[in-house]
Amino acid sequence: MAALSSLAAVLGDEGGDARRGIAFSALFGIAAALTIAWTVFMATLGDDPALQSRVVDA
Repeated sequence: MAALSSLAAVLGDEGGDARRGIAFSALFGIAAALTIAWTVFMATLGDDPALQSRVVDA
């Protein structure tokens, strides 16, 4: 029952800070994941500057 009361507190009026914290964490998590994905993607293109510029300009 403690889990349900915690969920009710987050979804209720008292949960504003928790919702903001979750959204803030999600925003930075997505930004970090996109940065890692972009780095891995560019690393797979290798040292070919022409290919990298074609991908970035597309």
